[in-house]
Amino acid sequence: MLGTELFARDLGPAIINWDPSGDDIDLYPTMGSIVVSSDLTGQVRKIYEDGHGDAPVDGVPMGRLVTVTAEFTRLTLAQLAVVIHGSVAGATNLKVPNKAGCAFYSLAKEIIIKPLCDGDTISADTTEWIHFFKAYPTENFELNFNKDDQRIISVTFEIYPDDTSGNVGELYRFGPA
Repeated sequence: MLGTELFARDLGPAIINWDPSGDDIDLYPTMGSIVVSSDLTGQVRKIYEDGHGDAPVDGVPMGRLVTVTAEFTRLTLAQLAVVIHGSVAGATNLKVPNKAGCAFYSLAKEIIIKPLCDGDTISADTTEWIHFFKAYPTENFELNFNKDDQRIISVTFEIYPDDTSGNVGELYRFGPA
């Protein structure tokens, strides 16, 4: 043990902070989980030799796939403008264009997952935060208008390796710098 508990709180909600050194927008409230997925296992190419039959003798990592997925509810226009690609928030509306082309990486920003305490107080304990250096949101949702279903905006943040700061080649970090 390193002396610091990484996850002092094993349960509870969190916020996603978008672009803390620029726009600094908290994406919240969520309805459900914020899910961090990191897949290296599915990205390992196995090396075989005849003398060992079907058993691999080695493995070569081919990159780690990382995503952060969240389901949001009751977002403001400014928050929606962050999570819906190419959209622009006005004072009373959100305009969503049909854009094609342009790589996401140049639009990616840092996101930080910060646990919430007592319902809506953001944890000031930076050892509990998870920083993703380059993330870009892609939305996937259907809005249901009926008496039974709450409307949810599902968003997946694609995480890319950083190449612009002191974190070159890194995807994310647990805790403070």
